[in-house]
Amino acid sequence: MRPPRPRLPTRPCPRRTCRPDTASQTQQPRRSHRGRAIALIVLVVCLAVVGYGVWWFTAGNRVHPQAAGAATQPFPAIPTAGLSPDQIKLLGVLQKIYAQQPTGTTFSQGVDEAWCADYVSWVYNQIGLPFDNPNSGGWRIPGVATLEDYFRAAGIFHAPGNGFAPQLGDVVMYDATQSTIWHQHTNIVLSDSNGQLTTIGGNQPGGITVTTYAVDDPSLGVRGFGHRIG
Repeated sequence: MRPPRPRLPTRPCPRRTCRPDTASQTQQPRRSHRGRAIALIVLVVCLAVVGYGVWWFTAGNRVHPQAAGAATQPFPAIPTAGLSPDQIKLLGVLQKIYAQQPTGTTFSQGVDEAWCADYVSWVYNQIGLPFDNPNSGGWRIPGVATLEDYFRAAGIFHAPGNGFAPQLGDVVMYDATQSTIWHQHTNIVLSDSNGQLTTIGGNQPGGITVTTYAVDDPSLGVRGFGHRIG
């Protein structure tokens, strides 16, 4: 019987290999936190890009603030008998653009702004009767106050209640402080029948819309009319 082999003495594990790797344990959470922070930053950037895209897409069609109670309606049937050639041309442009409903930057030469006066200016430019902006000399008058200045300087501004009868194509301007319906705003007359003023305008709730109000309604706050056509 062979004698048993002698057992070799076991050597203790070096301290540097048996001790828990505390450095790697402490670095792992740091890497995890860093990854989460990067993911959060990427998410915020993506949301910002999407939000800007939505804003850019809708900015051109910003709606003019309006009091409750405005009732829009279809484009009315307007007889052409007795209308001037310019009025007939204007009526065709109004009908076409009402059906198309483009965004506001179509009328403002790409500028992002409230576009009620831009719409009026664009319509008149389309029929060959451009306005003359007293500040820039261009056809587009983007401000309601400047639009009134233009009509007054041309001697074609008419205050309400002085016997003036609005007709197709006249430009209506509303008082910023007296009109609780439109505030400072402008649109175009389609008809004035028995004191009921029907107009079409841009930058209104729904885009380009047709509305009817009693012309002497204090809440309408008509400041005056620009008689450029007729």
